[in-house]
Amino acid sequence: MKGKETNNRVDVEVDGTKLNVTSEWNLASPLLPVTIDGTLRTMQCLSRDAAGNISIQFLGTVYKLRILTQLAAELSKYMPEKAEEDTTSILRSPMPGAVVAVSVKPGDMVSEGQEICVIEAMKMQNSLVAAKTGKVKIVHCKAGETVGEGDLLVELE
Repeated sequence: MKGKETNNRVDVEVDGTKLNVTSEWNLASPLLPVTIDGTLRTMQCLSRDAAGNISIQFLGTVYKLRILTQLAAELSKYMPEKAEEDTTSILRSPMPGAVVAVSVKPGDMVSEGQEICVIEAMKMQNSLVAAKTGKVKIVHCKAGETVGEGDLLVELE
């Protein structure tokens, strides 16, 4: 999708169809009144960040957009895509908490869905399980430790 902005008007091209979009959106408001080819539509802004990523909701469907200046759009062609991390071979803490139990040690074989460890957060115990069958390579935590959100707990081969 491409667009060219002039004042509050943006000419947008989506799949070969050209649309005229105007808006007087107040960035402090979660409601986004937009006129598309003369028809007023109201959308809800769910989130936005400094990188130009915006989530909007229209008629119950959530759309994720990325709005860039023309220069940023040109330069983004030269930026490498961030490689997706293989999260099936690692187990990270989904929340800050205390490690209550670790059910595996290096060299153990685990099956998909098997409990690997238990984290307690806000007096609730959460059982963390293996995303795939494999051999435990490294255990980075032990019972009694405090972990933060995203901390690496266990690696599989």
